[in-house]
Amino acid sequence: MPLLFGLLVMLNAVFLAWQFFEKQNTSQSVAVHAELSGKRLMLLSEQPVSANKDESGSAMVTAPKVSQDAASFCYRIGPITGNDMLTQLQNALVNSGFEVKVESLSDDVAGYIVYIPPLSSKDKAEMMAQELLAKGYEAKVMNDPQFATAVMLGNFNSQQKADALKSKLQDQGYQVETRQTLDTRHEQWLKVDSVGSSAKTQIDRIISGTPRLRREPASCET
Repeated sequence: MPLLFGLLVMLNAVFLAWQFFEKQNTSQSVAVHAELSGKRLMLLSEQPVSANKDESGSAMVTAPKVSQDAASFCYRIGPITGNDMLTQLQNALVNSGFEVKVESLSDDVAGYIVYIPPLSSKDKAEMMAQELLAKGYEAKVMNDPQFATAVMLGNFNSQQKADALKSKLQDQGYQVETRQTLDTRHEQWLKVDSVGSSAKTQIDRIISGTPRLRREPASCET
């Protein structure tokens, strides 16, 4: 009996030792498997990052494109005949953010006068003027020394209109002549340089209260 009991104790100890070593081997296998699985997951997660890099390894960034309107326009505003109006309009444009330059222009404008040649005295000229006024014509004695005692009947910018009045008075028995004149006209314009296409709306709003002013395209060359 003691021999049998000792044999059972020895077998029990061997069985416990075998179970202990089996548990150790199983724990190591699970740890290795988990480590290998973790590495594979890390490699998969890295693939999208590397796809966004160039050959040098730096990340590629695409900058947004900005649309720019490079077109610019130049305008001139006028004609301006008075210094007060020039100052007011210039200040209005400058206060609106425009760069403004003053341009002075001179132009010879042709005119045509219709008149009765100088009479023998100023009294006769005044009597003639009164007679024509009574018939509805705009007549007045001229003050120009060159045409002293002549009677002015009109000043026209069209030769056709002047000739029509001349013919009408000649048919009534008056001695009438026409003469071309040159009148030098001085004008000032304000030039607005290098503005966008939308600026013309703002300019038109500024000058809308003065009908005789207009906006014209101008050369941007200085």
